[in-house]
Parts: sequence; structure tokens; C-alpha cells
Amino acid sequence: MKQSLQYYRVLGRFFIKKTHTFLKNYLSREDDYEIELNKENSILIDAAAKLNIQVTDHGGGMLELGRRGKTTFIRGNATELESAISHKIAGDKFLVSSILAKHGLPAPASACFTLAAFNEACQYFKNAPGPVVVKPRRGTSGGTGITAGIATLKDFKNAFYEAALYDRYVMVEDFVAGENIRLLVLKDQLLSAVKRIPAYVTGDGKHTLRQLIRQTNQARAAATSFPRLWPIQINNDLHLTLRRQNLTLRSVIPAGRKVFVKTLCNGHQGGMVEEVTRITHPDFIELSIKALRHCKVRFGGVDFITPDISKPFAESGGCINEINTTPSFFGHYQASNREEIQDSAEKFLEYLFRNGR
Repeated sequence: MKQSLQYYRVLGRFFIKKTHTFLKNYLSREDDYEIELNKENSILIDAAAKLNIQVTDHGGGMLELGRRGKTTFIRGNATELESAISHKIAGDKFLVSSILAKHGLPAPASACFTLAAFNEACQYFKNAPGPVVVKPRRGTSGGTGITAGIATLKDFKNAFYEAALYDRYVMVEDFVAGENIRLLVLKDQLLSAVKRIPAYVTGDGKHTLRQLIRQTNQARAAATSFPRLWPIQINNDLHLTLRRQNLTLRSVIPAGRKVFVKTLCNGHQGGMVEEVTRITHPDFIELSIKALRHCKVRFGGVDFITPDISKPFAESGGCINEINTTPSFFGHYQASNREEIQDSAEKFLEYLFRNGR
């Protein structure tokens, strides 16, 4: 019965969140997904203008691009480069992990469970060598349903129940410490690499963490120029991250102290990025190209976790956390070291019109 109550608490929070999102979109007459599409499209439209590519916006996030008699369509960075099966493979995180392991590429140890196998999942967690990550097998875009660094059974159960709300299958994998690097790769070319930094706030000795997060999100929502960052999401990952530091949203942080409020570093969770293309060691580029090739993906984001992206892989170590089709350009253009930002969208469009598929 206790287990059931825990599940229904998670379920209740889920429906409250969904209801809040629905009402916000309904009252503002805006749709969060279309807002995200427009952000991505703004980067592509600017890049197209520099390359003398004509753009027709058909609405709903669909762009038609044309140059010298050739046309192509892009929606949410989905292009003619990928087949339907490529998207299916990359979207299945457990399948990707299995494919990588089969070909000798570094991936965290993992297993997959349904809600019906909850007891087996708990036993797997108890036998794990250290903290774990729990996430839906599919549908993890933007960090949806993911909780990282889980070390207690209670937190594991909460995370498992939450992930099960987004997909029938729940993936449990070893937590790997290190910096999270997104490599944006097009076939055999690295377009950009960014270090993804979890969201943090800086204390002022007066306001609670909840108030500091609210202030940060309000400032981000009002921003009309660089950098334009996503709001910090208050969810299970945030509460768990604070608890590890003996903090809550009611805690008042001393002036000048930086507090990381998330473990997940995804931009959609409020994270920030730093451009690291120039220091990325060729080993990581080669491994990323191989990973995409084995998963039948031409254009993708490869997420590496490693202590130091500038060193050879044999020295630094690490693993491939995920690969993603339709990766975001927008996040790469919000890097804090603005002078290092790569023209990844221009390179991408130039390839499309020069080579097609």
C-alpha cells in the first residue's frame, strides 16, 4: 500500500504539471512546442539569409528553403537527411545503448523494466555499483522524465514512477560523473561542441532558492537578445539535487555563494553552455561519428560524459550517454563564450544544398 501511495503522489504531481501547462497555453493563446520551433527556426532563417537561401514559413514550424531551383523542407530540425527508422533508433535510448555496446563503443551499463517489473527494477538498483540514472526508454527530449545521481531506494522509486508516466519502459543506467559535452555532428564533420552546465543561482543572503529561481526565470523570459536561456524547471531532479546539499527551496543562500540546483544539464532544464569545439580531442569526434554511423544517423547530437574533452579518450575516459536526431542549433548559439560560437547552422544548410541526402 505504501508503494501505491508513493506512485499516486507522483501521478498527482504529473497531472498538476500537465494541467498548469494546458491552462498557461490556453490563456496565453501560445503553444510551448511552437515557441520552441520558432526559436530553432530563427537560427536557421538567419543562417539562410547569409547563404542567399530563400525561406518560406508555412506556419506550424514548417520551413521551405530554396536556392537555385533546389528546395528542401525543415521542421524542428527534422530534414530529408534522416529516414523514419533513423529517428526510431535514436529515440530508443536502450536500443542505442545496446548498439553502442555491441560495436565496442563506450556506454553506461543499463537495463530496462516495465512498471509490472517494478520489484525486479528495485533489486537491480540495490545491486548497482553506485548511483544510477532513471529515464523513459523513449521520449526524453528536453530531459523529460529523467532523474540522475539516484543513491537511495526512496528516490529510485520516485524516479521510476515518474519515468513510467512518459513511456511503458523505464531505463536504469549507471551514473557516470564528468562534464557533459554535446557534439553536433554531420556525417564525418564536427559542426560544434559545447559543454553543458547545470543550472545554478547565486545567493544574496536575503532571498530563498525558490525566489532566486523565480527571479532568474523572469529575467530569462524577458530577454530579447543574447543569451536567451530556457527557464529553470522545478521538478524531481531539482528537489533531489538540493537534498544532496541539505537544501530546500526555502533555504536562504549566503551572498555570493553559487548553488547548482540541477543535476541534469539539458538546456531545456535551465542549463547553460560553453563552446569547446577548438579544444575537443579528435578521439571524441571519431567515436561520435562511429556512434551515429552504427545507429544509421547522418546528423545528430552525441552526448559524451567525460572528465576532460581535450585529452585523448584513452587518458580521459568517459562514455556516450545518448545520441539524438533533430538536435538543437539554438542552444549552441547561446554559449557564454560568444566569441567562440561556431556557425553550425550555416555549415548544415550549405551541406544540405550542396549534397542533399
